[in-house]
Amino acid sequence: VCSSDLHKFSTNFVNLVLTGDLNLNYEFKIREKNAIVVGLHMNPEGKTQELTGKSGGFIGYRLYPEFINPGPGLSGTFTQINMGLNDEENGKATTVEFWFGQSTDLGTDVFLEAAVGFGRKYKDRADSNMFILVGVNLTVGF
Repeated sequence: VCSSDLHKFSTNFVNLVLTGDLNLNYEFKIREKNAIVVGLHMNPEGKTQELTGKSGGFIGYRLYPEFINPGPGLSGTFTQINMGLNDEENGKATTVEFWFGQSTDLGTDVFLEAAVGFGRKYKDRADSNMFILVGVNLTVGF
């Protein structure tokens, strides 16, 4: 069993380059082809905080469907759902995100992940914004 079958640590370079949002994610296996993902982010760039929030965190569930990914480990095509909380300029916002992506093992426990998704922020009943998500993560298994 290679170490990346159990744990992965990643950052989203698209968010970092385009918005200044530094994020770190930790994925850990709970069952074969199933993982929990937790993440934190912080954006010191005031001009883009409206898009990302100042800071926040999430917890998610990631599934690598076995009928698409017959081999062992946490790699291949995945779907993911996240629930999060962001610190926004005007208070807190709850987020829900749905992701679809591919985690490609580049060898020696290094992965490149590409994903697209959609999400929604909930600040109050009258303010709910849907948004499109794009992610390119550099990931290290351990």
